[in-house]
Amino acid sequence: MDECSDDLLISLVREDNKEAYNLLFDRYKKIVLKWINNKKGLLRFNKIEVEDIFNDFLSVFDNYIDEYDSNLGRFISYLKVCLDRFIIKKIRSENSNGKKALASALSLDASLNGLDDINYLDTVESKYIISDVSGNYDVADKSDSIKEILSKLSNEELKIITLKSEGKSYKEIGEIVGIPFKRVDYVIYKIRKKLTNC
Repeated sequence: MDECSDDLLISLVREDNKEAYNLLFDRYKKIVLKWINNKKGLLRFNKIEVEDIFNDFLSVFDNYIDEYDSNLGRFISYLKVCLDRFIIKKIRSENSNGKKALASALSLDASLNGLDDINYLDTVESKYIISDVSGNYDVADKSDSIKEILSKLSNEELKIITLKSEGKSYKEIGEIVGIPFKRVDYVIYKIRKKLTNC
């Protein structure tokens, strides 16, 4: 059964096959933890523990299996989208409880204005991913300003944003781009400031 495809395992799980469920769960447990660890900075900023997200997400793993539709793509892609949305909802929930003020915070890897599937650069038809956790930006009002700012970014800045949105650490980005990680931090700070002020 170890060699079974995700789709076959999911169909077996839906027939209450516990062995298939355990195999699918074990197959994705480490992958989910890796994805969550890639967002560690965002979680720490919002005072959310990686272990909390990991345990909460896996506790609703059954729901994602039930809701999965193989006609819409692979299970691994579906699960990644579900995790991203889960993290965003958790951050918003934590913030709405007054645990962390995010009125002016700008993140490179969360959604815009409660629209989980739209982020900043989707609104300007770009391949780079920048988005706003706080929900303080209106797509229609900001897209021209954002487009103008992005058009003025250097290749280095665009590469750094792209790598950051892929979950790379400042150190990893520095190694890839060939600059010190402190420079990566400074470049990201400058871009966030530009986007916050637009």
